[in-house]
Amino acid sequence: FTDIFNLSLTLGIMPFSFKRSTIVPVPKKPRPSDLNDYRSVALTSLVMKCFEKLVRDFFTSSLPASMDPLHKKQEQHYQSVRISGTTVERVDSFRYLGVHISQDLSWSHNTNSLAKKALQHLYHLRRLRDFRLPSKVLRNFYTCTIKSILTGNITVWFGNSTKQDRQALQRVVRSAERITHTELPDLQTIYYKRCQTKARRIVKDLTHPNNRLFSLL
Repeated sequence: FTDIFNLSLTLGIMPFSFKRSTIVPVPKKPRPSDLNDYRSVALTSLVMKCFEKLVRDFFTSSLPASMDPLHKKQEQHYQSVRISGTTVERVDSFRYLGVHISQDLSWSHNTNSLAKKALQHLYHLRRLRDFRLPSKVLRNFYTCTIKSILTGNITVWFGNSTKQDRQALQRVVRSAERITHTELPDLQTIYYKRCQTKARRIVKDLTHPNNRLFSLL
């Protein structure tokens, strides 16, 4: 195998038998009834997988420490985006209507900001509890302040947030439950209900641009 590997690198040719693969249809659902219900998966030989790893390690190990493995000889320079003659500044994240939009389209920065802001209001909730206010008053304070922070524009970001980010926000809700001694709705349930409400509004509004994307069951 070592001789084949070295000869392949020298000639720049991959053995044809290594490139053969078997295509296996994998069902997408328990009871497939159509060709679209299958996902094609290519099963490559074990020798080829080992060969790919060796080639990758061979090339990356020969790169100097100052060069990135994804470095290109000629970097592409993209033109700046201009609106009304003004160049749009490129930033890592941008806050719009209370939502932090990151350049990589992840929501970790947004959820971290929400969790930090909500935790600050937990202090005031604890102070109200220390004054021995009834649970109903504490719950109303939570709904008006902390819940409104955690669920602001939730239909935009919650569905694509990571499990860790959701758990961080849910921990704030559990802390509020212990303070108020009441059961509070979890964020997942609130997200589902608001998505359903939004979908119903779109279905009823024939002028909405996304109306044609919905059909009643």
